[in-house]
Amino acid sequence: MSKRDQEPKKDNMKLDINIKSVEDVVDFAKKFREAKKSSGTFAKNDKEKINVFELFPARLFASLRQGMQIGAEKYGKDNWKQAKGVEDQNRYINACTRHLLSFHNGVLIDEEDGQPHLDKAILNLLMVWNLTNGTVE
Repeated sequence: MSKRDQEPKKDNMKLDINIKSVEDVVDFAKKFREAKKSSGTFAKNDKEKINVFELFPARLFASLRQGMQIGAEKYGKDNWKQAKGVEDQNRYINACTRHLLSFHNGVLIDEEDGQPHLDKAILNLLMVWNLTNGTVE
């Protein structure tokens, strides 16, 4: 057992990860940074690694999660994993295009569920990416 394993863990390193909204992701990122700053003895050899929260806005992750949750409620959990082939790819492309056109025409929010059209376009594009870059896991 290493010396690090023998040391008691500090309470300030425990983070409650209960993400349900954009604000929760932003709050988590803040808590994570504070815990990392205040840990004192915390050591991780990750200085050369990329911090995902610096690459992508934290709100993006929350928005995508929220969109996936709405999709699961509307179409069934993991329904997106059933998509296969060009026909389904085209359905996602069409949906993406409809949301982009709404956004382009100044309609920012989809009246159906109150979500931003641009966020929905991104989700549909991710589904196309998934269909064209590997298998669904």
